[in-house]
Amino acid sequence: MRPTSKKTWTKVDETTSLELTASKLTQGTEYLFRVAAQNAVGVGDFIELQKPAIPKAEFGKHADKLCSNLIFGFSVFFSMY
Repeated sequence: MRPTSKKTWTKVDETTSLELTASKLTQGTEYLFRVAAQNAVGVGDFIELQKPAIPKAEFGKHADKLCSNLIFGFSVFFSMY
């Protein structure tokens, strides 16, 4: 992930599921996310989400500068050729 104002990517985490939680994001900041598959052969090409994500305060809570979590679900499709 990276804020749209930065050029350097930061690794959030690794997962074996299709859902990942990015934590400690700044409210109102646009973030770009990308994902890549990995197997015994290596890491595939990164796919970047088409639109930036903008974390907002949780409903009914006081808005503070840091958001606790932003959860992303990914659909990954594989083709064999």
